[in-house]
Amino acid sequence: MMMLDDFERALDREIKYRQNEGDSVSRDDDDMIVDQFQKAARQLIEKQVLHADDRMKSVYRLICRHEPYFDRLMHGLGYVLLIDSIYEYIIVMPGNIDGATRRGKLKKDESLLLLTLRIMWEESSRDGEMDDLGRIFIDTDALLDRLTALGGGDTPSKSRLKEMLDLWRANGFVRVGEEDREEEIIPVTIMPAIKHLVTPDLVKEIEAFLDAEDPESDVFANIEKNRVEAEEAARQQALDASRKEDAEETNFFDSLHADVTEKEDLKDPVTSNSKVAEELPDV
Repeated sequence: MMMLDDFERALDREIKYRQNEGDSVSRDDDDMIVDQFQKAARQLIEKQVLHADDRMKSVYRLICRHEPYFDRLMHGLGYVLLIDSIYEYIIVMPGNIDGATRRGKLKKDESLLLLTLRIMWEESSRDGEMDDLGRIFIDTDALLDRLTALGGGDTPSKSRLKEMLDLWRANGFVRVGEEDREEEIIPVTIMPAIKHLVTPDLVKEIEAFLDAEDPESDVFANIEKNRVEAEEAARQQALDASRKEDAEETNFFDSLHADVTEKEDLKDPVTSNSKVAEELPDV
């Protein structure tokens, strides 16, 4: 009953909004507007992510105008609704999905791709390499390089990569451009909603999943191993430099000490008196 009342209020607000915009609608057009509300809810659940600049921008705007209603509707259906007004997208996520269900839907290479996309977005966003809507622009060559590095040397074929990208393009987490036939690369846009899909909890699940499938391809183990090796190399370099400085300093002081000793020997009064005594005649 409450949801019905919520919808009636949302319907009245939508009619008034359209009338203020110059649209000649009234309660007689209820069926048309009701159908648009229902279509918006279905598309949101199906697509998962909607952007203000994509082909369903009218659905995006409708949901934004009636956020309280759609928020309660999605909550009642077991979803969480988030509207990001800065980067201009809407995302709806299942509110209660356990790790086993997620794992059952993702293959190993798909999990690795997700993690790679998340890492690349995080790195670029931290370095300020994004547009005003939080989008990161890369290509399939750069993506394959990172997949190879993070996956312990395993590189998916380009056809498999395109297949996996299409999976996440359908849900609005990436955009894939037209292939450059001559260069054989495809432009890829990582959308900011990726940060909601690959959360810290899901990162841990992906790590465990990769570890269970193939310990040698444990992404975080490789990252940590590379980090430790880099830090150890830096420490060793600093230690070697310090030892070199110590050795140079020691050689300097040894040489200085030798010079001082030699000069002191020349001025030794005992030695001088002995030489004088030797030169004096016996009495």
